[in-house]
Amino acid sequence: MDFRGLLKHTFIYASGVWAGKVIGFLMIPIYTRCLRPADYGVLEMISRTTDIVALVVGMGMASALLRFHAEAKSEKEKYRVVSTAVTFAAGSGLACALVLFALAGPLSAAILGSAVHADYFRLAFIAMGLELCAAVPMVLLRMHERSALFTAVNLGRLVVALSLNIYLLVVLRMGVMGVMISNLVGISLVTLLLFVVSLRSWRPGLDMRLLKVMLAYSLPLVPCSFAMFVLNFGDRYFLRAYSGLAVLGVYSLGYKICMVMPAMVMEPLGFAWTPVVFTLVDRPDARRLYARFFNGFMFCVVFACLWLSAVSRDAIKIMADSSYY
Repeated sequence: MDFRGLLKHTFIYASGVWAGKVIGFLMIPIYTRCLRPADYGVLEMISRTTDIVALVVGMGMASALLRFHAEAKSEKEKYRVVSTAVTFAAGSGLACALVLFALAGPLSAAILGSAVHADYFRLAFIAMGLELCAAVPMVLLRMHERSALFTAVNLGRLVVALSLNIYLLVVLRMGVMGVMISNLVGISLVTLLLFVVSLRSWRPGLDMRLLKVMLAYSLPLVPCSFAMFVLNFGDRYFLRAYSGLAVLGVYSLGYKICMVMPAMVMEPLGFAWTPVVFTLVDRPDARRLYARFFNGFMFCVVFACLWLSAVSRDAIKIMADSSYY
């Protein structure tokens, strides 16, 4: 892929991400009027807990797939890499989800201070298992440069989840449970669709020798990702313990607005760049290409950060209920 192709796929990915963020922002006034700050805090803690579990259980398999698929010399080798990655990711994700489902009560008590939220955790763990099943097929779409389908799948999931959110939150007044059900329905439909679409690329099967090599590459990446998680999201657990769920909910809304920059700049660039980064390594101009991408990436990030800093206070007042100010 040349830079013109990279730019094209970046804009396709970006259009999906930006459309999703616009829809998400339009939902914030609804969320903040149907969910108390404490409810927002509960959602934040559940979301971050499942994120960190998925990070560890996923074992960086998506990153390993990108590298070993690019290095495969034949279609047969590529098929074996994909089958091993999908089977391992889906199997480990579902097994972990079942174990955590059974432990939802004690985990709710430890994380939120009460077992009353156990049902929320059960739904979240099922959704997490399905997310892990879908992670590798989503990477396959990026590897095959099917950016339009990738974007359509993400937007479709978002529209389904948000439509259900409106019905369950506004009409039925189900609160946090409504959000959890909406997320589960959305990822269930996406996982089913992805497995149907990607069946040509793989069949269930594990090449144990290949799996060991892939894990030898991907596992050292997990501590780095874990450290980044602690750096960005570890404060939630301290806020919940020392300041309560209501304070955490207000903080989480502010952080959500702050995360507009990664979503609008870093994610689209990353989606387009990571599938090709290993394929460029043998080109004579590889150093120049990497440098050009890094310079452009940093310019976009710094510009977006400065812009967001200027408008953040007004954005919160426009989008949120006064209880969140």
